Formats: sequence, C-alpha cells, structure tokens
Amino acid sequence: MGAIKTSAHTHTLSLKLTEDAYRQLRRFAVTLEERTFERITHQKVLETALQEYLGRMANQSSDVGD
Repeated sequence: MGAIKTSAHTHTLSLKLTEDAYRQLRRFAVTLEERTFERITHQKVLETALQEYLGRMANQSSDVGD
C-alpha cells in the first residue's frame, strides 16, 4: 500500500463484509501497524485501497485509447 493520507470526511459509506473478510482486514491493519509503528484503522486501509484501485483503473482506461 502507498502512503496513507488524512483528510476531512464528508460522506459515509456502509460496507457489509463476511466474518472472514472482516477478520482478514483487521489482521492486515494490525500487521501494517506493527510494521510502521503507526495507528492505522481498518477504515483507512479500505479508503487507501479504494483510492489506489480507482487510480489504477483510471490509468488503464486512459491507456486503452493509445
């Protein structure tokens, strides 16, 4: 994952996860905290992953016309 940025939140999104997916997300966040020695919430992990995914998809769609 790239750098985790903090910004003001203006919208709320609910996401239903299976128990397994939620546990995997929490384990990932804890592992990342242990590696970086910084507090990282599972919401921040999801927000960062979404931003990175959307950025990749935008780049792929712009490459199609080349």
